[in-house]
Amino acid sequence: QVFRIARIMRIFKLARRSVGLQSIAHTVKTSWKDLGLLFMLVGMGMLVFGSLEYYIENGEEDTGFTSIPQGMWWAVQTLTSLGYGDFWPHTVLGKIVGSMCAVCGVLVMALPIPIVVDNFADYYSEQKKLEAKELKKEAQAKQAMLDGTAEEAANTALIKTLATKPGAFSTPPMSPHDGLSREKINGNFNHKF
Repeated sequence: QVFRIARIMRIFKLARRSVGLQSIAHTVKTSWKDLGLLFMLVGMGMLVFGSLEYYIENGEEDTGFTSIPQGMWWAVQTLTSLGYGDFWPHTVLGKIVGSMCAVCGVLVMALPIPIVVDNFADYYSEQKKLEAKELKKEAQAKQAMLDGTAEEAANTALIKTLATKPGAFSTPPMSPHDGLSREKINGNFNHKF
């Protein structure tokens, strides 16, 4: 069963051919500090806001905040703007803390994400440029090969044509302006001065 699941990992071989998947992998490698900051801030927010909500809402009847980990689950939903809606604060103070948690979540997400996106865009555009250069080189090499083949075919046809057909003139052209008069006698040209 484990080996069957491991076969799914073959899909990662597609990353060799996909510029987008390579860009994502490169972005994670180059942005690990920014992503670490993001996870650290979310973790701190979970701990602070989850604990606050637990202590504020603990005394209420029919509340979902039965423990600090349950409060942290609510906090991560609120920080990431996911909000399943499975439970929520009932007291006014709990709602105020919940609002602060939501605003902090927007700020926490807004800080490192543009840096990560910028890293992705830079790498992706570089890879696209390299890919375009490779395609252009391949096209030029193919065109050069076709031109060479066409020239070789033209030369072969020209040689074949010259070898099989007589020229345009059955006799050499005669020019009256060269100072020589030519006269054909018995198939030979005799020059007279």
